[in-house]
Amino acid sequence: REIDPTTFFSNRLDYWKDVFSLSERPVAGYGVLGDRFLLIGQNSHNTLVYSYASGGIVSLILIMVIMIRYSYLCILIVFFKKIKLTRQNLFLFSSIFTTAFLIFRGLAEVGIGVFSIDFLVFLTCISICEKFIKENRN
Repeated sequence: REIDPTTFFSNRLDYWKDVFSLSERPVAGYGVLGDRFLLIGQNSHNTLVYSYASGGIVSLILIMVIMIRYSYLCILIVFFKKIKLTRQNLFLFSSIFTTAFLIFRGLAEVGIGVFSIDFLVFLTCISICEKFIKENRN
């Protein structure tokens, strides 16, 4: 990829705009690798934009719900439950950190938006967080 000195985001903002403006199927999307069908010349480089291109508005809403849910859970466990960093909670804190990292990484890469190693790690981490919340609900 050639370096463009006029942009800070390597033209990703233009790719994101192109996905939304070129899409003729906003409700259902174009299926797997939907951003490639739009011929923007690149990967969409964003989980939310990729979800829109692949699954339309429905997919975009679902991925936003997932991201908001697990961002909320991470904040709840760390700041409101005030779980201490101990040997027993090491997997929980590792899961929280990994979940937060993968969610924020989704702003610059597709990551958890496709079935990949990132997605499998994300599923494992959120299951650990869900189990903790379920056990400590009382």
